[in-house]
Amino acid sequence: MNETLIKNFTQISKSDTEIAGGKGASLGEMTQAGIPVPDGFVILSNAFDLFLEETDLNFEIDAVLDSVNIKKVHTVENASEKIQAMLLAKEMPENIKTEILKFYKSLDCKFIAVRSSATSEDSASAAWAGQLDSFLNTTKDTLLENVKRCWASLFTPRAIFYRFEKKLNKDKISVAVVVQKMVNSEESGIAFSVHPVTQDENQIIIEAGFGLGEAIVSGSITPDSYVVDKQEFALLDINVNEQTKALYKKSKGGNEWKELGEKGKKQVLTEKEIIELSKLIVKIENHYGFPCDIEWAKEKGRFYIVQSRPITTLQGKQQEKTKRYTIIANDFQSPLVRNEIWCLLPSFWEKWYNLSMPSVGISSHNNAIDYFVDLKEWIQTKEEFQTKIKKKPLLLKEVIDLSSSMGEEMNEFTSQLLNTSLEDWSSDKLINFYKKFCHLQSREYAIGVLLPLIDIHGVSFLESFLKKYLTKHLSKNKIDDAFKAFTSPIKNSFALDQEMDLLLLADEIFKSKENRKIFLDNDPKDIPSKLKTKDIASYNRLKEHAKKHGWVYYVYSGPAFGEIQFAEFLKEILNKNTNPTKERNRRMNERKKLIEKRNEYLKLLMPSKKDKTLIELISTYVLSKPRRKDYQSRSYYHLEKFYKEVSRRLDIPLDLIRSATQEQIYQGLSTGNIFEKNLKSQYEHHICYFDNGKVITLAEEQAQNFINNHVTKEKLEIDDSEIIMGNTAFHGKATGIVKVINDRTTMEKMEDGNILVSVATTPNIVPAMKKASAIVTDEGGLTCHAAIVSRELEVPCVVGTKFASKILQDGDMVEVDANQGIVRILKKK
Repeated sequence: MNETLIKNFTQISKSDTEIAGGKGASLGEMTQAGIPVPDGFVILSNAFDLFLEETDLNFEIDAVLDSVNIKKVHTVENASEKIQAMLLAKEMPENIKTEILKFYKSLDCKFIAVRSSATSEDSASAAWAGQLDSFLNTTKDTLLENVKRCWASLFTPRAIFYRFEKKLNKDKISVAVVVQKMVNSEESGIAFSVHPVTQDENQIIIEAGFGLGEAIVSGSITPDSYVVDKQEFALLDINVNEQTKALYKKSKGGNEWKELGEKGKKQVLTEKEIIELSKLIVKIENHYGFPCDIEWAKEKGRFYIVQSRPITTLQGKQQEKTKRYTIIANDFQSPLVRNEIWCLLPSFWEKWYNLSMPSVGISSHNNAIDYFVDLKEWIQTKEEFQTKIKKKPLLLKEVIDLSSSMGEEMNEFTSQLLNTSLEDWSSDKLINFYKKFCHLQSREYAIGVLLPLIDIHGVSFLESFLKKYLTKHLSKNKIDDAFKAFTSPIKNSFALDQEMDLLLLADEIFKSKENRKIFLDNDPKDIPSKLKTKDIASYNRLKEHAKKHGWVYYVYSGPAFGEIQFAEFLKEILNKNTNPTKERNRRMNERKKLIEKRNEYLKLLMPSKKDKTLIELISTYVLSKPRRKDYQSRSYYHLEKFYKEVSRRLDIPLDLIRSATQEQIYQGLSTGNIFEKNLKSQYEHHICYFDNGKVITLAEEQAQNFINNHVTKEKLEIDDSEIIMGNTAFHGKATGIVKVINDRTTMEKMEDGNILVSVATTPNIVPAMKKASAIVTDEGGLTCHAAIVSRELEVPCVVGTKFASKILQDGDMVEVDANQGIVRILKKK
């Protein structure tokens, strides 16, 4: 028979509820997440469906259920008795028997637990806990019978009543059966990741008893209870209850009660064990992204999780506390580790600079990612840090210097991969390398993201200082020239060094007349494919350079995300009929002259050490983001070799390996296996967010539900919008006619004095930018291409409006007030 009837836990995830039931899907999911779960398998619901079909019971059961009236208890009891008798009387089909016994043998153990798992079980709106049966300490002799008894428990009186009460009687409900190794529990119990009574989200409740957990679930004993602070893992309350007896397994199968005597008066778990278990509970809650009701057991000093399901009684409170997030930035896909680190930033900020911890998150969907924040909390943190900068401007230098040194350290560490054969590395060595990289990146990223958090305020403050300083110390005719010299972003441009590399590459490529013709005669988007056909070596060098520097923000060429953009840059050089060597020398000379001019002014001004630092900080800050982009780009370029080696060892596609979390990478290298289905779901849609001091991850349907319910983009009523808000990139005011330009094909419509509006400017529209009386963009910050070029051109510029190119049309009359960061619509076309 081709239909799959049974799957191991390692083949099941939380998306398999329809075939494995809530309990089975949860155990499979936790197994894949590295949670300690006893080995086992699930007899899928289609095995039960096949049993009903081959025994012709399905129609008979429906007929009996139609006679039920839950207001008349005897109809429920009669229906239950009839249906269970019919099920238990039928012989299990031979093919199902054979499969069950084969999987049982693979567990290589004598005692197992057999548990029912309804296909609508343990959802957030319908908890079947306690409605269906479980059979502990089952042996091979009773396995098949207990599987049938689990199937039959779908029709106990309480299960039938529950089905009707929750209005599930018309739904197709099936049942899977979980079979797993039996933990010989010395202690066991239940835990809630949120206080189930007070609904305090920062408190964990643990109940613990000696022996099997069934005694607690059934209410036969009063367990110890412990209250733990979730943030500090501190014990808040310990309540020890005397336990006179405990449930243990018999040597020949089944369970029996034993008297405990003096042992029953002792505390079940030590304080150290309580904290260990609490950390495991938080790990489970973080993995699922919602409060969990967890069953645990302890054998030979090790904790095992035997069940986890949502706490259904918190729904009302959760809805009252619904948080809304706003998307503040977009990017292209990067290794998932970076997404995880983004979510940890607030904890670093609190530790290093005593800032409030805003709730932040990231949503990755195939090749695109969105960064979202609790806007109110984010603005509060931003204002706190800006206040610190204003009181202590040199803090800005500290952040920039730290970002640079950490980036260099990260690059130096990852560069060891370039000339190393990773095939010779042991799994432990690869794991240790990746742990170190994640640590370095966490520190660099936490500092680096503070730079855009400073935003316009940091540089505006410095610009204001510079204007006042120059006015006080220089003659009027020199102020503007000095101001431009000190604010120009070309000084010590890290990105310019990478342009030099590209121009060197251009020298090599353009030695061939045929290659020059390819660049001159073709659109940039077609150049890579044409070059690949004619000169594979040059194409490979261009591709490698694009991969290595794909995140660099060039001072002149803007964001370059791939070989097409690099080809576009080189085509521009050729269109200007510029020799790459001469162009490289010109730019280097230009930088040299600027540095000389700056030094002349410094010699003339003779500022104090503090004033000199503040003056030089302006251009240093403007270049801090390009510098970070290059550090990141080169590190990921180096890291690609690591991901390829992991991909090779685990035989999993490279894109999916990039989607793996840190823990999944460690698990895969340790065990030789990662659950590929989880990686696919993470690649397709993954959510990672930081809230209330913890990082939570979601995938697939849960991720989409989170986006639908909690994440929004700021919305504008376009027809009613008269003012568009953004950020000042260069001061000034201008009034003019709008021209929306997003690529070079529409540049011809630009006339002198027009207002250029774009999603985000790129180097290929610089000629149009030079005609503009003002520039407005949807995307970008103070260090984006539009901002840098506008400063060079001294043209008013407003960036980061989000919607300007969608609201404004060619022919609209607008006023750009870059002093206030706003665009006023004076007249629609």
